[in-house]
Amino acid sequence: MVTPVIRQGQIKVDVYFPKQAKWFDFYNGKEIDAQVTSLNAPIDFIPLHIRGGYIIPTQQPGMNTDESRKNPFELVIGKC
Repeated sequence: MVTPVIRQGQIKVDVYFPKQAKWFDFYNGKEIDAQVTSLNAPIDFIPLHIRGGYIIPTQQPGMNTDESRKNPFELVIGKC
């Protein structure tokens, strides 16, 4: 779930996490333990969260598609 700021000049965003699942911070893996919370969202950062039980494949980019294919894939897994 992506929770960007949508108002100019705003640096915090209120986020609702549905209770039916566990939610985790994409960047540090910590579980979100509140259903509604206010998160810091400065201009250079977009809050990103993973729902428990889901898997997101990632790969470092390359200068072109040939170089990208040489980079290994990683899996980010939201705990259940």
